[in-house]
Amino acid sequence: MTDAGGELTLADLKKLIDRHVDRQPKLPCGVDEMTPREHQIFKDHVACHNGFLGYLQQRLARVEER
Repeated sequence: MTDAGGELTLADLKKLIDRHVDRQPKLPCGVDEMTPREHQIFKDHVACHNGFLGYLQQRLARVEER
């Protein structure tokens, strides 16, 4: 999954991004059925998910520049 230098390859990064997009967090129930705490936990989870996706996309951009 990595090249000789330990970096992820272009193909592997694209696979990781596709897999991560496919696993986008889904609400377990309607927002109005959640407590404010549950809703905040879900929003934090989505933010974490999107942050990691952004990180993968930045890595992909750097690999594509080479």
